[in-house]
Amino acid sequence: MDPSVRQEQNGSPDGKRDKDAGTSYLRQLKMRNGEGLGVAAAPAPSRPVAPMKERRREKRYNCSGSAEIRTEGDNTRLWGTLKDISLNGCYVEMSTTFPVDTQVYIALEAYGIRTVAEAVVRTSYPSLGMGLCFMTLAPTQQRRLKEILTAAAGRKTVQGAGSR
Repeated sequence: MDPSVRQEQNGSPDGKRDKDAGTSYLRQLKMRNGEGLGVAAAPAPSRPVAPMKERRREKRYNCSGSAEIRTEGDNTRLWGTLKDISLNGCYVEMSTTFPVDTQVYIALEAYGIRTVAEAVVRTSYPSLGMGLCFMTLAPTQQRRLKEILTAAAGRKTVQGAGSR
């Protein structure tokens, strides 16, 4: 398991708090990017939530693009909106999500560049989206991913790199 990714655990005592914090984070991120959901912001938690230490190894960048996702053995393709991306993974907004640890094939297109990869779902917020960690990229696909990152680099960074 990649130590740079925080994984949700179903049934853990903090599971509901973690899910609420994740949902609040996503809503705040959308409001900051001017993509309000058309509803009032979620109320502040009754007790303060300590900021989590950034554990990602690479910077994530805001990105606008499309994502085509399918699971192995299923030719049904689901579509989502690529919202942020890094060398190690991405976040895709979509209404139908897969459970954590599901292995998927993903085709991303942004800035006129298309790349494909095998990935695994690391976070899943039903009706909101999923965080994916890239597992396998062919050298050609790795170059294309770097081209997307170069194009996105001029835009605002979502999260900084971790201290590792």
